[in-house]
Amino acid sequence: VMEVLLKDTKGVSPETIISIRAGSTRRQVPVSLADKPFKFPCQLSECGAIKVDFMTVTASARAILRPEGEQDVQLKMVKKSSSEEAVPAEEAEVSLLVRSSSGEGASTAVSAEERAAKKRGLASATEEYLSKHGVLTFIQGVLQGVIRDRPEDPYKYVADQFASASVSKAPTPTLEEMRQTAQDALLQGAKSGKLLEVLRESTPKASSPKADGAEVEASVEELRQLARDALLRGAQSGKLFDVLAESSAKKEQANKKEDADLDRLRLQARDLLLEGAQSGKLWEVLQGTALQESAESSDDVD
Repeated sequence: VMEVLLKDTKGVSPETIISIRAGSTRRQVPVSLADKPFKFPCQLSECGAIKVDFMTVTASARAILRPEGEQDVQLKMVKKSSSEEAVPAEEAEVSLLVRSSSGEGASTAVSAEERAAKKRGLASATEEYLSKHGVLTFIQGVLQGVIRDRPEDPYKYVADQFASASVSKAPTPTLEEMRQTAQDALLQGAKSGKLLEVLRESTPKASSPKADGAEVEASVEELRQLARDALLRGAQSGKLFDVLAESSAKKEQANKKEDADLDRLRLQARDLLLEGAQSGKLWEVLQGTALQESAESSDDVD
């Protein structure tokens, strides 16, 4: 930061305006009020040169503004006349002190840099959060659904989609967790003689349409507002339209991979059942006789 201090003038009226330009920045003030340094954002080594102009006010007017609202202002300019006789330009002189500064101007510059860094950090954290929870990808799918289906009540449609993706739901288990759970359940059922009951209990029960409809209707207004807020945040983040423009090929590829993994899990469960059948114990288990009890009966016969 550079500053220029007006030390003295000669042959210049106090009402004259002194204007100093350094680089692309210009500072000006009446000579009578030039008691503080002129501060410029460039460094002393960067500015290179300064230009000084003296300007005389030929006319002026003042208007009182209302604190709010729009207003048209029409001013009748009043000619200004200096009480002192103008001095020829070749006789006017000015004395300046030019130096580097680390005062208020530098503090302002540093503060601006800190604000910019803080803003970048906040934007990065916001983007990381949205990416972690898949918010923008989800919103992309919802808006594509609205455009494709054109529902009569688009806000209710969006609300239903948000309800189905509520974060309050239990997280989806990983494929490894599902695989281990299935293996443990089948093994426990085989040991207890309750394999058939285990297989029956694992069948998902259909939820009541009336109950689901009541829950959605009860929170539809709240979800509509949530949808509006989410869409607005996506637009303000500067990422919403970029996400909408992206291809959904990656998402389809991920879904195909997940389906393939689930198919492998089903095949493993089938192989486990086949192994039980080949061992000669599967039918006894399905009839309600535990493997351990069956083994004890065989020992008694012997």
